[in-house]
Amino acid sequence: MPSHSLFQPYIAMNYNSFRVVVLDCPYNSWSKTETQRLFSSTVEMKLRGYQPVYEHGVMPVDSYDFIATHLLVCAEEGRALKPVTGFKSVTLSRCRKFNLPFPTSPLLRSHGEDAAHSRAVEAIIRRCEEQEKEVVFDSSWTVDPEIRSRREFTRVLQELFISNVIHWHAPEKRHEVLGTGILRVRTNRFFERVGFQQVQYDGEPLPPFGQASLQGASAVLIHFREGSSFARDVADAHHRLWENRITIQ
Repeated sequence: MPSHSLFQPYIAMNYNSFRVVVLDCPYNSWSKTETQRLFSSTVEMKLRGYQPVYEHGVMPVDSYDFIATHLLVCAEEGRALKPVTGFKSVTLSRCRKFNLPFPTSPLLRSHGEDAAHSRAVEAIIRRCEEQEKEVVFDSSWTVDPEIRSRREFTRVLQELFISNVIHWHAPEKRHEVLGTGILRVRTNRFFERVGFQQVQYDGEPLPPFGQASLQGASAVLIHFREGSSFARDVADAHHRLWENRITIQ
């Protein structure tokens, strides 16, 4: 176990020490000390989570982190909350409010404005607006590498990620979610179990593309409309943890 004090609490960590924390739009609550501390800890967790997997220079943090909702699982120590896994979720309406393009735009920019991927996204957005649904982009799922190395926590943290996805995108919110699955690390396969499907255009799944933000890593564009029966069962199993979540906004 590393000697750095950040890792010491994990020695005694167990399921009962986990708390679901929703950090919503840090930009709006930046004056709060708890926002600054948790945001900083989340950035640190992401950096350490990405560095063993991707080449130097891949940035897991960008402008969207300041306006997104961060769905976190934290290890609770007294009054301290240390993120151990999480992802960020940002709506199209939030992006428009802060004059940022929806994340698919910069993501697919290298393919050109007329690429099938871009046209498919535009079609989803148009349909959702007609149906008064909210289009959302989920990304940056990260697990603390120290925790990932401990097999006793790997499965439960994956389940808590699934639970957070299902609860956050509950049917009554009328969300349709876009994201990417990275082929090299097989997150596309994992997300399929949750309920994500590869985006189609003209009745055919869109081919992989090089995700520029990950230095060209091969990725597929994925789309979530409702959770799988497996994912809903997982969410039910962890319902109490979601009900007892901490929300900072």
